[in-house]
Amino acid sequence: MIKNIIARRYSSALIELIKEEDLPQLEKEIIALQTILGDEPEIEEFLVSPIVENENKKEIVALLVKELEATEIIHNFLNVLVEKERIFFISDILKEIIRQTHQKLGIFDFELVTAHEVNEKTIENIKKFVSKYVAGKVLFKHKIDPRVRGGFFAYNDDLAINASVRNNLEALRRKF
Repeated sequence: MIKNIIARRYSSALIELIKEEDLPQLEKEIIALQTILGDEPEIEEFLVSPIVENENKKEIVALLVKELEATEIIHNFLNVLVEKERIFFISDILKEIIRQTHQKLGIFDFELVTAHEVNEKTIENIKKFVSKYVAGKVLFKHKIDPRVRGGFFAYNDDLAINASVRNNLEALRRKF
């Protein structure tokens, strides 16, 4: 709970500083940072460690910014997270920045759950179906769950669409 509040607060503060036309560049930089932290988990472990001095963390931040060729605003933002001892929440903050950036750009991120791998044409059809419920572009993060017998689930923080075979059969049963 507290990490969500902190993530929202800090990501909102950053996004307020960014012009709308610069939001796609912010998204690219944040995704690149997430990729580095995902590929090299020891970097994040170092940054969130309570025994590492802030000056050492700032040195790593400077190296990351240089590697990413990120803007000065990202550099300053990461340094603020270090100074305020909020770097511990970096992964949650980065996810929230992406979510809020997408929200401002009219992009809706959904988790898509199917029983098995589906082809691109099927995903496009599901996007068209989900697009009826939102006003903007739909992006999916696809997961496979064999417990889904057929159909799909698509959900995000605001909307859940249950188009599973089981749900449709239940709806039919309730009608009759």
